[in-house]
Amino acid sequence: MVAHQSKHYSGPIPQPSDLQKYEDIKVGFAERILAMAERESTHRQNLDNRIITSERAFNILGQMTALSIGVLVIALMGYAISQGFAEQVQWIGVSIASVVGLFIYKRK
Repeated sequence: MVAHQSKHYSGPIPQPSDLQKYEDIKVGFAERILAMAERESTHRQNLDNRIITSERAFNILGQMTALSIGVLVIALMGYAISQGFAEQVQWIGVSIASVVGLFIYKRK
């Protein structure tokens, strides 16, 4: 009969018993491992903040683009109606409104 034992953990910091073994190899190894984990955590948090900021800017840009397109189309539609193209303006207006709606209500 053979018995097998295995250990598994996950995370940036080893188990305390393993950390002590690193320290036994050379004084200061445990401190270096902890410092590395802290740097990695700070780096990950900075990346998360950049992603959130970028997504927010992208959403605002999309809304501003939609607003610009909407205002321009409304002005052009008003001009077209004044020139006697009311029926054509209806079809163009519906098409443009759906495109503007995609910018405003963008879903992932």
